[in-house]
Amino acid sequence: MQEIVERQSNPIPDLEQRLEQSRRFAKTQQLRTIRCPKCGFFMLEIGGYDHVAMHVKCRKCKFSDYIDTALFRTMRKKRHDSYRGIPIIRRKR
Repeated sequence: MQEIVERQSNPIPDLEQRLEQSRRFAKTQQLRTIRCPKCGFFMLEIGGYDHVAMHVKCRKCKFSDYIDTALFRTMRKKRHDSYRGIPIIRRKR
């Protein structure tokens, strides 16, 4: 007869305190999107700009490798009055 093995996990004593501290820190960070380097599909959102090496896998193209998240930063586009050197003509009201 087979025995039923029950797995017990020992919870961290101050788990709730650590989760709350983690949530507060995450709210202060600016989230940015990490996309797949091969197909551009959304993979994850990450806060901060530190060098974090993590293993990722794309659900679309099955790309699977370790990446450094700091190298996948993108600059936000700034709005300028002229686009590619061509001035925008504004109408007077």
